[in-house]
Amino acid sequence: MSGSRGGFVAAVALTGTLLGACATAPGPVDGQSRATIEMAPPRPRTVYEEIARVREIARRIVIDGEPEDWVGIHSIEDPGEEDIADGAVDIVSLAIAPREEDILVMCRLRDPPYREGARYSVTLDILGDTDPECDVMLLPGGAHAVYLYDEEGTHKAVIETRDVEVAVGSVLEVRIPHGTIGSLLATGGRPAELPLRPWIRARAYSWRGPGTDLGIVDNGPRVASYRLLDHRFELDSPVAVCRWGQRAIDCPVRGLWYVSQGPQSDRTHSGRWAYDLAVLDVAFRSAPGGRRSVREEHYAWERSVFAPESGDVVSAIGGEPDRENRVAGAEPTPARGSANEVGILLMDGSVLYALHLRQGSVTVREDERVARGALVGLVGDSGRSEGPHLHLEMWDRRGSRTTIPIVLKGVRVRINPGELDPWAREMDEWTVREGYFIEDLERVPPGASPGPSVEPGSEER
Repeated sequence: MSGSRGGFVAAVALTGTLLGACATAPGPVDGQSRATIEMAPPRPRTVYEEIARVREIARRIVIDGEPEDWVGIHSIEDPGEEDIADGAVDIVSLAIAPREEDILVMCRLRDPPYREGARYSVTLDILGDTDPECDVMLLPGGAHAVYLYDEEGTHKAVIETRDVEVAVGSVLEVRIPHGTIGSLLATGGRPAELPLRPWIRARAYSWRGPGTDLGIVDNGPRVASYRLLDHRFELDSPVAVCRWGQRAIDCPVRGLWYVSQGPQSDRTHSGRWAYDLAVLDVAFRSAPGGRRSVREEHYAWERSVFAPESGDVVSAIGGEPDRENRVAGAEPTPARGSANEVGILLMDGSVLYALHLRQGSVTVREDERVARGALVGLVGDSGRSEGPHLHLEMWDRRGSRTTIPIVLKGVRVRINPGELDPWAREMDEWTVREGYFIEDLERVPPGASPGPSVEPGSEER
């Protein structure tokens, strides 16, 4: 989104804390045994403390194909749902360490990497949009191919580079200098001075090279890390200022959701403060089979949507058909028609709209009064939708069509989808941004993270 393309700002106060590591227990006092002492709960690490800790580990990493010096750095495990016979292309986990001068990536496979025909790629998302800017294809001989993409995810160029360092041992390790990536992106049409976001997300996938059946074998997990800098910086990507203000509400969904498209984006939200929420797995798929899954297999399908606060229903459309269900394994059918929606007039005169609800799932009627937390519908695939997801937007007043930013109250904000994200922050209020994960704190016990496994309709208050 255009609001997330600025640089990050140094020296800001930390606004959230992280679920983190334990402190050392105190020793016995006045002759008491340790067992009789009531232990104080450990203080969670702040994000800045975690950055400092990981930075010290990353400083000592040697690119030698061995994982021992990565101990203590967060990795994302692949769920291993695919039936992959060759362990050399079966990705087990992925870790990233974005140091000040370079980006380090460690990919663990079921068997030692680089059997004959096995190939690997690393994609990097380092700017303000959620699409990766580059795909580094690691090729034998040291001359690697870098595929470059524009803001809309369109392939723009392929450039050869020998500046990427690769080591193969029991794991696959990669070192990519920031200067190399910057010059390559500039060559591909990106700005010379990159508007970096405060964290970097990587994905690894394996594929087959010449002499084999070509094609991607394993779409591995994605993992993100804040930049391991030695000074404080803003932990959230910048957002543009809206002249009409913003509106804070409770989170209208339960469980872990991903902001797949934010406001003012170059896609379908151009000129609008609007948000798309999706439910993804660790490989960033919306369903086990990706886009070619039938809609009932999508993790967001029939997830509950709630009124974030009391208000009057000004729009309740529930009879529009969901997009024609695709045949398993086939390309999605074109989106068409209108979306089912619910619009709620809030106490201050602003109106929240929730769109793409499932046909027949809207539980409210126009002019009805709804209470905070009331179920208003289920996520569907109606209207101009590319798959089951929830579209939210806030109008500053009824009938104006002027949208304003949404601020969520009481949410845990993450940059990783796994059960334990070391970069998670609990926020009293958080302005919604593209590329982050969110979950409602009021409904999530400490350490837990309901995700795709939550049954439809089971998230009620």
